[in-house]
Amino acid sequence: KTQNMSTAAQQIFHPTPNKPIAVALYVDHYGHANPLSTTYLPTASRHLSSSSYSYRRVNADTPTVDTACTSVTEVDAAYCPQCLAFHDPSSASEYRGVCPRAQCRLCPVCACPVSMNMLPAAAADQADYRAYRCSYQCGYCRWSSMECNVSSEIIGADKVSEESSLASVTASLVESLQKREVELHGESNDMFQSLLGSWGAKVKKERKVRHSVASSSAQRDLWSIESLEKSLSEKYAQHSFTKDDTVQEDSSSNHELYSTNSPSNNLPMRIHLRPKKSRRCRLELQNGRPGILVKSKVNPLEGDSSLRIGHGNWWKKDASAIHVFPNICIVSVGQAASDTNSGSLRHAILVKIQNPTLGILRLRFGANGASSGHVQNSVDDGAFMRNVLLDTFQRTYVTAAVLKGKDNRTYFDGNTGTVELEATEDAFLELGKDFQSEAPEQVKSWDATSVLSSSTTGNEVKLVAQQKDAAWFEFVLNDVESASEQNVGPYVATTRIGLQLQIGDGSWETSLIEPILKEGQDFALFQVIFVWKIDSP
Repeated sequence: KTQNMSTAAQQIFHPTPNKPIAVALYVDHYGHANPLSTTYLPTASRHLSSSSYSYRRVNADTPTVDTACTSVTEVDAAYCPQCLAFHDPSSASEYRGVCPRAQCRLCPVCACPVSMNMLPAAAADQADYRAYRCSYQCGYCRWSSMECNVSSEIIGADKVSEESSLASVTASLVESLQKREVELHGESNDMFQSLLGSWGAKVKKERKVRHSVASSSAQRDLWSIESLEKSLSEKYAQHSFTKDDTVQEDSSSNHELYSTNSPSNNLPMRIHLRPKKSRRCRLELQNGRPGILVKSKVNPLEGDSSLRIGHGNWWKKDASAIHVFPNICIVSVGQAASDTNSGSLRHAILVKIQNPTLGILRLRFGANGASSGHVQNSVDDGAFMRNVLLDTFQRTYVTAAVLKGKDNRTYFDGNTGTVELEATEDAFLELGKDFQSEAPEQVKSWDATSVLSSSTTGNEVKLVAQQKDAAWFEFVLNDVESASEQNVGPYVATTRIGLQLQIGDGSWETSLIEPILKEGQDFALFQVIFVWKIDSP
């Protein structure tokens, strides 16, 4: 598996028309760039974690693919998708990962769950007793376990709905299935032992031949090339198998065992248990904290609408960043040729950032800076970002050329003004009201060509418009340059851009982060990367 992942890491992914045009990625504490859907915010932490893997060496502390993910996965329990019974890890291991209940079986033809069917087995005019035959039956392909001689019969039950009658029928049906499994396994074991005996006789014969050849060669007085070639030719002749030398096995008695289409061999299959997993942050574990990112409830029915309470509460804890971290969306991009003869392009990007929480959020863009000492390395110190995940649903990977500042400088030296975003509005609560979700006029009239015409030098970022829980920022990159490589594709990416979120004073209280500074403003620094597709010349 690791070898396949390493091979995939060396491939160059070519963009297709179905791939996204522009995406904002978030940098975790290992330096991986991830979509927001695979990113997590640990409780009261100033760094991000993710569930994505990096197909390259990150640093000396994470040399392999197995440790290239910023989070670890643990199995808490397992449950049966048919009967919804849950088991702890030790019980699931004891049952070998399958449901132990007799009612939980799969059809051997179509792999759909089967049900226990009871049909009358005696004539209807016999009033002194009633007989019923119980078997497994598939409701999709109409397969029945009677085809493989697995059934049970109960006699003398006036009401088949009685609990004792159903228990006895189920027990007899399971006993019938076990007997049939023993019969098939017995045939296969006998055939296997017969095959071992045939090969054992063949090996003894070969050993005798080799011993005779060795004794004859030992009697030779002198060694020569001719004798060596003759000996090799004899060995080749001895080890070459013909039709007569192959192991002959009576296939007539075991022909039914080889036939996969034989109805008598299609026994009901057991249902495999499904795991209930939890995810933890590696950095939080190293610092001695639990670091739980996602933890599901043990009972698979908890959160279902069939229960009286707890509708929709499927998780004990869910620290997905999509619930608390600002959602950044690239609205529009554009480029223009540089005024110099270098052949580089100038870029203009319109970005929308939205507050997903029920409280106010103050933020600003600025220099990359140091992210509280948590980021261990940059996303890509080279000229290209390879195998960048843009879409988690379509598993879209691209290779993008990095737009670096000239003379390896950062894009921006300072920070923008602080913008306060209001609490998000619940769309369901606004049903039936005059809810206006249209963008401001400044956003509708924004044009990248006019922006690049008015700004020809330097890199800048400024606020375009603000409306309730959303704000629009304009990024203009004039002093940037990128490398070129064959078969890379028309995708470019920025270096890390600092996103600073204010902590305290009523801002971003959902994150549960305690402010460090008692006086003044405290900002938590995160990094984002913009990846987009440029127009073909």
